[in-house]
Amino acid sequence: MAESAYSFSLTTFSPSGKLVQIEYALNAVMSGSTSLGVKGKNGVVIATEKKLPSCLIDETTVQKIVHLTENIAVVYSGMGPDFRVLCRKGRKAAQAYYRVYREIIPVAMLVRELAAVMQEFTQQGGVRPFGVSLLCAGFDHNGPQLFQIDPSGSYFAWKASAIGKQMVRAPFCTPEANPAAPLRGASRARPAAPTHPRTDTWPSVARVWGLVAPVLCTAARRTRGSSTGPASCGVPV
Repeated sequence: MAESAYSFSLTTFSPSGKLVQIEYALNAVMSGSTSLGVKGKNGVVIATEKKLPSCLIDETTVQKIVHLTENIAVVYSGMGPDFRVLCRKGRKAAQAYYRVYREIIPVAMLVRELAAVMQEFTQQGGVRPFGVSLLCAGFDHNGPQLFQIDPSGSYFAWKASAIGKQMVRAPFCTPEANPAAPLRGASRARPAAPTHPRTDTWPSVARVWGLVAPVLCTAARRTRGSSTGPASCGVPV
């Protein structure tokens, strides 16, 4: 039987072992704006393309990077309404932790709570998966951290990651990333020479942003009809 016969059921596996609705949710993520994050030695940089459907929309009312706590921020690609629901649940989890322990929730624990919520929506009838992937950046006693959470509820810690429409073309530290590319609201300082992200010596946040900016501007140029520039947020020490 074809895979499409199982496409309307969330709780039924196809003969190939897939939950087709989760793949559709990933397609919604792939059609969203590009978002990316890179971890440095003293912080994390997350950035996204803030694309509006019309130039008449007040861009100050559209938020794509949100603080869940004073030291944890999250950015998304996919469906904005689903992102707002997850932000509300994440803030509730952070406040519940603070009421009990009187300290800010660790980054990994908050990520685990968000991933658990997303996973619950993949095995219950009458619901659908969240059509959004998250990049969660924060700083705690373990230092700067960057996590990616997918609609299936799986999550991983990353040194550098990208989600959204141009994720497979995100050349974080390759010569294709033009260091002279302009970025609205970013530092004018010329970034240092690109370094492969899988090294033991991490660059600072300032150098990381120099690598992130050209990649995001390249993604924005590839996307037609963008009415505003990239949005950015750093979570430093």
